[in-house]
Amino acid sequence: MEIESHLLKGRFFHISKFYLGDNVLFVPRIPESRAESENETIARICFSRSIVGCLDATPADREAGAVFFVYSVEDIVGLDNDVVSEMVFDAKDTGEVWATTPCEVRFQYCIENEYRYGFEFSYIITNDNEEEMLTESEEKALTQRYVIQDLIQD
Repeated sequence: MEIESHLLKGRFFHISKFYLGDNVLFVPRIPESRAESENETIARICFSRSIVGCLDATPADREAGAVFFVYSVEDIVGLDNDVVSEMVFDAKDTGEVWATTPCEVRFQYCIENEYRYGFEFSYIITNDNEEEMLTESEEKALTQRYVIQDLIQD
């Protein structure tokens, strides 16, 4: 079955445990780290429309002091969430979409995981472009989301 890629408009986020540069060309690949039931034939770059979605989709460390590097891109050619949800068990929850063609992403900022009352993410803005900063409501929503989730699980 061949799946057709489409233009997906808007801002998309990707997080990495590594700093990859300020402007980086991402090339689709089949991820080494994926769920056992996840598609293993379509090369892709995983994105979400929210940073919370990226964090929920990533089997990343949640240890105090863990740092995540946030990248973003405007508009991608790929598979929307409805299609990805048929191949990834938690894609509906995370809002995961796939870019299926190379795209240039831009480094935005770091998120450092600080342990307080559960895991609380605080934001370290690493560039001076105010347009790329999180708004106060985005920062508050992301912080509250993770503090509340981890307090409930304790």
